[in-house]
Amino acid sequence: MMTIYHLFKRTAARRITTAVFGILLLATNATFAQGDRSERLQERVTSSNERLDVSRNNTPPPINSLAQQALRKAQDRVQRAKAQLAEAKAGLAEARKRAHHREADQIIAQDETRVKAARVELDAACIHLRDAKEAARLEEHR
Repeated sequence: MMTIYHLFKRTAARRITTAVFGILLLATNATFAQGDRSERLQERVTSSNERLDVSRNNTPPPINSLAQQALRKAQDRVQRAKAQLAEAKAGLAEARKRAHHREADQIIAQDETRVKAARVELDAACIHLRDAKEAARLEEHR
């Protein structure tokens, strides 16, 4: 027959064994998680370096002539004009969406004026770009 002492001893041994086993499992999980984290950080650094290398590879060649400089400036001007037109159109759409108050007509008229001005600027930038391309092409053929 078992005494209370033996029963207590067996129960305590089981609990201690379970606790030790649980602590070991937690420690190994933390170690594996730390390893995964360091691998992810290393991948992030590697992909970041690759992205930097790609951006360095996509840099435009150096500008050697005035025609090339004018062409580059004209291209930038067209890009800015396109962005400005997109912003003006978005503002106009937003104003039309909220056209339920008294001053909506004035705001819509202002936004329409901005859109027209942005279109004029884009047209002028495109003409300037066309001329700059022609000048660069002529200089290249010399």
